[in-house]
Amino acid sequence: MYTSSYRARVRLCGALLVACTACSCSDEVPTTVLLRIEQGSLKSAPSRLFLWVYGDAGRYVDQQRVPKAGAPELPGEVVLYPKQAPDRLRLRVEAKDGLNVLLGYGVTKVELVAGGQTGARIVLQQKPPADQDGDGVPDEIDNCPTLPNPNQDLCDRDGGAGGGDGPKPSDGGSDRGPDTVNCDEDDDGYRSEVCGGDDCNDKLKSVHPGADESGPGSTVCTDGIDNDCDKKTDTGEEGCRQCETANECIDLNECTKDDCVDAVCQNPPTISGQSCDDKIPCTQSFCQRGKCVTDTSTTYCQINGQCYRDGFKGSDGCVCDTLKSDSDWSLPPNGCKINGQCYGNNAKDPVSGCHCVPSVSTANWSPTSTQCFINGTCVNDGEGVVCQTCDPNVSQSSYTPIATCQKAIVLVGANGVYTGNLGGEKGADEKCRLSAAAVGLAIKPLAFIGTKSGRNATSIVPAGQRLLPVVNARGETIYSTWIAMQEGKASQVKSFYTFDGTKIDGKASAWTGMTSSGEYSSVDCNNWNSDSQIVKGRVHGLAVTPTPFNVLVANPYSSTCDTSRALLCVWIPPPKKLP
Repeated sequence: MYTSSYRARVRLCGALLVACTACSCSDEVPTTVLLRIEQGSLKSAPSRLFLWVYGDAGRYVDQQRVPKAGAPELPGEVVLYPKQAPDRLRLRVEAKDGLNVLLGYGVTKVELVAGGQTGARIVLQQKPPADQDGDGVPDEIDNCPTLPNPNQDLCDRDGGAGGGDGPKPSDGGSDRGPDTVNCDEDDDGYRSEVCGGDDCNDKLKSVHPGADESGPGSTVCTDGIDNDCDKKTDTGEEGCRQCETANECIDLNECTKDDCVDAVCQNPPTISGQSCDDKIPCTQSFCQRGKCVTDTSTTYCQINGQCYRDGFKGSDGCVCDTLKSDSDWSLPPNGCKINGQCYGNNAKDPVSGCHCVPSVSTANWSPTSTQCFINGTCVNDGEGVVCQTCDPNVSQSSYTPIATCQKAIVLVGANGVYTGNLGGEKGADEKCRLSAAAVGLAIKPLAFIGTKSGRNATSIVPAGQRLLPVVNARGETIYSTWIAMQEGKASQVKSFYTFDGTKIDGKASAWTGMTSSGEYSSVDCNNWNSDSQIVKGRVHGLAVTPTPFNVLVANPYSSTCDTSRALLCVWIPPPKKLP
């Protein structure tokens, strides 16, 4: 391995560099090159490496094996000892296997430092380097890349090799003019015109045939240089010409003046203060330094495609407040904004019965201090369902049980009205049960009707409970006892309510099928199974004038079974079982 412990040493003796491991060349000089060689993209390590060295005086080393014997181990290093150091060396390495098959290549350039060591590096690659003239010297280090020159003699002005003060051409060709030192002084890959090439400025690397000279107004279009060597400069180039007339320079900016000057568009600012459209709805704008600027002294809201000045109050109480929103109505002072609508303080929702209470919420309907919020509905103080009432002093989120319903007989209406076809006795009882279930009561109240099975005002209440007071759905005492009602005693109140708390109209009547004394009447809509216009059922009025009245005595009469009437139910709550 030729690393730091063993390096192949190549010394410049006379005009050539030669390899030596114990150099015997005289007048050794300290100028050296430390060349590092790496395997790079080679798939396998080479068995042999060969080195070429070129300089200003031509080829110094021609296919010298390094090291002279044995296989190299990569990475490795070669030390070059030039006796008379030129300004620049060009190095080439080829890697081969044991059968002399070419495996890879590598080239580099070295600027020598007199009296010191210069480092260089070659990374071997499988892909052959470009060699457009086919002389074996890759273009990257070829001093005449477009004309064959394997010995790298000086490149002549007329394109030939050698001549003038340099060495004679090694290929025996004739000299056609004086020499130049470098045909590509700016190292842009293009030969200068003096060497027969077409690089019109060999001092600037950016100038050469095919260079980009386009982009109106760009540096290459305003530098006064023929950048692409086509004898055209700046706006003389088609790619540097932007316009012929001002119509081609319209930039759609109201705040600039569009013009074409020397084939280039010019768009200077117009006079400041000129009105313009900033494309922002509901604003005033003006030109300032070529830009359309929004006037912020007056602000607007744009709501549903309409513009409203800041502070404008809508018909529903909402206001345009740009500090809060410039695209929607804002909450008015001491108000609510619910579902996009604005409401004043204490406004009532006709659906839920709740109110706008800003102290509670400005975004939702809320109960007042005299309401309860139960099952999404606001219930007023004292209202409720059967034997349960809203008492905000106890709870605003649930009903409060009515104490007077305990140890009492509750006479309550089923929810809704019905024809005489109640579905028989069982159907009537089911209507009472479903009405109770609708307010969360899992009970089985009985329909207050007379039936052929023997139900009447006496049998419907067990004997041991007939001395209990009779109350309505709000717990108000109607009769002191059940027996008092049967005896025709006057009621203490006249209002009846359904299970869901609805007050039964004072002019309403209820199906009973009973006589004034509470006995069964045969006028019963075919035992409560008919809604015929010619069949009749017994009914009683639920209120009389003047009060007090008795539900059994008041206005008994017969009605056709197709009419709709109330249905009373009897419920005896068990002690301490109210919700």
